[in-house]
Amino acid sequence: MMAGCGAHTENVLEPLNPEDVPRDTTVISSNGFAEGRAGDTMRTAFFDFTVSGAEFAETYGETVKPSAGMKLLVVNMSVTGTFDKPVHMYDSDFQVQWGKTGDEDFAVPVTYETNKYTEGMLEPEYDLMPGQTVSGDLVYEVP
Repeated sequence: MMAGCGAHTENVLEPLNPEDVPRDTTVISSNGFAEGRAGDTMRTAFFDFTVSGAEFAETYGETVKPSAGMKLLVVNMSVTGTFDKPVHMYDSDFQVQWGKTGDEDFAVPVTYETNKYTEGMLEPEYDLMPGQTVSGDLVYEVP
């Protein structure tokens, strides 16, 4: 599951089971919570994001390798600015979560606390302009 910052209060949908969501749809959060699958556009108050795919990898580029006992999750996504002003973004605005409880049941991209940025990744920090789309990979270290 991926979580993105922001909320949307108009045209609210109830949370959906990912199997019930048709592909290539727009999903609007209900009280800050929404579920979708690869190909769905997730709408927030400030931007839309679409995950086109995710896979585990042994390494990413030549420099990103997981710690012992961990693996890399590579998520390819696009983010489009929908707000009428620039929005300052961080790759850590997107986290992955697993399990239901526990402070250790989530991860932010590997660039959050390291200098592991490499070509192909979403920039660790950027201004998302109205109508602009940025694409790239978010790389997470997960158990």
